[in-house]
Amino acid sequence: MPAFSCDEALARIRQIGGDVNAAIINPSLRGASGLLEILRKDHADLRIVAIREPGEELPATISAHATLEKPGEPALSREEWVHKVKQALADGFGEQLS
Repeated sequence: MPAFSCDEALARIRQIGGDVNAAIINPSLRGASGLLEILRKDHADLRIVAIREPGEELPATISAHATLEKPGEPALSREEWVHKVKQALADGFGEQLS
């Protein structure tokens, strides 16, 4: 579920409940490490895809299964971005996602 901050994401997850299978997160967001720590406690099989700026390294506190470089210009369409995320998850976990 999209969110503009880590606090908003956690609030939405708690409000809706259920299982969280994957977190697609920009590790440069304030609170990213803390959010992932909380999610890992409740969801042992959590898959993490880190979205990073071009040329940027992942922080040592983020252990991602896959990474995606944030698209530059021209911006990707929503469909293209969803495809890239699904491909990153599939590549990182050896399974096809629909």
